[in-house]
Amino acid sequence: MWIVRLAILSQNIVRSPGTAKMGSIEYDVAINSSPEILSQLNEIPIRYVNGAIVYLRDVAFVHDGYTPQTKLVRRDGRHSALLPVLTSGSASTLSWAPNVKAGMPVRVSVRGRLLQPVTGAVTSTANAIDPGTRTLLAEVDIPNASHDLLPGMFVYVGFKIGTSGTRWRVPATAVVIDADGTRVVTVGARNALHFQPVVLGRDFGDSIDIQAGLHGGETIVKQPTVSYQEGQVVRPIPPSPAGG
Repeated sequence: MWIVRLAILSQNIVRSPGTAKMGSIEYDVAINSSPEILSQLNEIPIRYVNGAIVYLRDVAFVHDGYTPQTKLVRRDGRHSALLPVLTSGSASTLSWAPNVKAGMPVRVSVRGRLLQPVTGAVTSTANAIDPGTRTLLAEVDIPNASHDLLPGMFVYVGFKIGTSGTRWRVPATAVVIDADGTRVVTVGARNALHFQPVVLGRDFGDSIDIQAGLHGGETIVKQPTVSYQEGQVVRPIPPSPAGG
């Protein structure tokens, strides 16, 4: 067993590479230290024996599952299911985690029945970000009187929360970075242009979060040109309707 554990630990290193800041822009950094697809873990070589390579698939089967529940969970006298939740994917744990509180309602959906969600509640959180995975461990209590939820099921858990702090997302083309700093161009009183200094947050490629410098009610120039000047009067063009 220790050979299998050593092989997985050495070839599936889960580490957060963090970010790299170049000038005033901060980029996410990705490292090739873990398989991108879960099933690829089955191809991890464990050892070499008598001229043959023993793979993880030869002694185990890695798949999307869950440790069978062995405890009886009841909530308000009803049968329930208890499972830990890890935020992942595109969610920024550092932005959302402070607002995950015990008692917060959540929506739980099962594959094949996405339009029939069950309402659960957060029972507790670790109140700390894991330094290795940058995730928050939370426990969700799910009513299960009908016993439709079975141990080992994969479910989607939706949290209806806002980010911690105030951030505004603008198109990446709206950000001007030059010798005068990092700014966005706003249209102010009497349709006059103003170059507003801002502090950038997370870069999503086609959009960027603004952490400071905006209040949320500004009119932003989506794609300013080098010919624009401070105080220049323009005629704003309203954005096209969605799908138009």
